[in-house]
Amino acid sequence: MKSYIQKNRKVIALTLIAALVLVVFSGCASSAASTELHDPVRQLSWFGKLFVAVDQGLNIHNFGWTIIILTLMMRIIILPLDIKQKMSMRKQAALQPKIDAINQKYKNDKEKASKKTMELYKEEGVSMFAGCLPALIQLPLFFAFFAALRNVAGVEIFDMYTAGAGAHVQSWLWVNNIWQPDSFWAEVIPAFSTLSQYDIFKNTTLTADVYNAAVAPLVAQFEGIKNGFFLLPLLAAGSSYLMNRITMPPQPKKTDANAAPNPMNSKIMQFMFPLMSLWVCSSSNAVFAIYWLASNIIGIVSFLIIDKILTRRDAKKAAAALEKQEGGTP
Repeated sequence: MKSYIQKNRKVIALTLIAALVLVVFSGCASSAASTELHDPVRQLSWFGKLFVAVDQGLNIHNFGWTIIILTLMMRIIILPLDIKQKMSMRKQAALQPKIDAINQKYKNDKEKASKKTMELYKEEGVSMFAGCLPALIQLPLFFAFFAALRNVAGVEIFDMYTAGAGAHVQSWLWVNNIWQPDSFWAEVIPAFSTLSQYDIFKNTTLTADVYNAAVAPLVAQFEGIKNGFFLLPLLAAGSSYLMNRITMPPQPKKTDANAAPNPMNSKIMQFMFPLMSLWVCSSSNAVFAIYWLASNIIGIVSFLIIDKILTRRDAKKAAAALEKQEGGTP
């Protein structure tokens, strides 16, 4: 892994810096925001303001579609890492016959087999951890989007509360209110007890009676209607699992008992992200679930495109090498 980081330290450093900036600013609003509810825009974090600016600047006026565009932009930023990951995985696949031979030769000495395998990786300039790094770098982006969208959700809910008779909720496809979870048990209009998670409602004198009276028309409008069908959490979890499956480095043959385990092939890595995304998306607002689903779909599509391009490149190189070899044969 050390050699992989050294070779790609510039790309990794820039990505980590960008992710860190997003994490720092995604949940940071104005210091005076909690006491100035008459100006909810001041409650928006830096990333939240960017989110709103994209929505208004592109004249979308629907945060469900806006988050898809922002997700595409972020995936483009980390595209170099995705390309590096795929190239490393292809090198691993090419080395698999040699790894199988090592495991067979040292089948009675597991420690020796592991040592020889690591030496082979080092000689060929391949890191068995290359597949893990892009996923780990995406974690800061995950938390940045989570914090930023919760920040924007608080401001949007506050706008809904203060709008009075002209209040409305923003929907997206089958989801009635995108600032509530897409599930059977989530109400369309958030209950007063849930508002404490939003900074804009902290340190205020707002009471349950005042809030309930303000949103009563909306509650009546959606009486007996749930906010969604739990599709986004399921799709997010399913796409996370599919993403792990198609981006997983090749495994050693099952017959090789001494094969060195690949960290990306463990059951924990296969199911950790899908289960985490299912839990988070089922308890977070639908916009975050849309982000997670869009990120996975874009990642899968880009991975397949990169794989196809690299396959054609390798085929051309192999054909050129074969032609050169045949041309030099007397």
